[in-house]
Amino acid sequence: MSELARSAWKGLGILGVVNTLAIAALLTWLLVSDRMDAGRFSRLRTELATTLTEERLRRETEAAAAAEAGRRQVELAHLGQMPRTPAERVEEVDRAQDLRTLERRHLAEEARQLGIVLDERRLAIDQERARLSASQAEWQSARDAEAAIGRDAQMKKAVQLLEGAPPRQAREWIVELCTTGRREEAVRYLNAMNRMAASRVLREMKSAEEAVLAADLIEAMRQWTPRVADGPAANAPSSPAP
Repeated sequence: MSELARSAWKGLGILGVVNTLAIAALLTWLLVSDRMDAGRFSRLRTELATTLTEERLRRETEAAAAAEAGRRQVELAHLGQMPRTPAERVEEVDRAQDLRTLERRHLAEEARQLGIVLDERRLAIDQERARLSASQAEWQSARDAEAAIGRDAQMKKAVQLLEGAPPRQAREWIVELCTTGRREEAVRYLNAMNRMAASRVLREMKSAEEAVLAADLIEAMRQWTPRVADGPAANAPSSPAP
């Protein structure tokens, strides 16, 4: 899995470098061929910053405003040429109120459309965050699995050294672990060793103090509950006799 992850990261790095070189070549060609300058680049960035929905809404709003302004100018010109009666004044007031009502409805519809656009962008951002979180979790899981494999390999090497060493030397290592506050690690090593090798190590603890330590270790080995991180060592015998 480690080799696969390194290959994937290497491939992504090469792809990123190739894309960067392609973009740089395109920009250089545009500048050299006199097809792009700072002004055009600024206008292009402004155009791309606006979505098609926003551009359509803006054009519809401008067209509706222009049409309404033209209609009002025609009506005002027509009214200016004719004497107005009280009924016509009332009708003019009604038309003005209707116009304001239409304007409010148009503003409300525009606000609704903008709300839809914002909701779509918010959903896209949430989806991107979820994708990034999933990718990060997958990467962390791969790192944890690789670390667990490394711990298992180190555990096997340490157990092999203890089983191959003379019992007196293995006893010294176990006692040193216990006296330096690493008793749990000592119990894990003894559990991982085969029964005969662990028994030989415990029988080497002959002094009164070491005999008490050996008894404590045996009891701890009987009550030992291996963790998932302990790997294959959990399958070793759990209660060797001294």
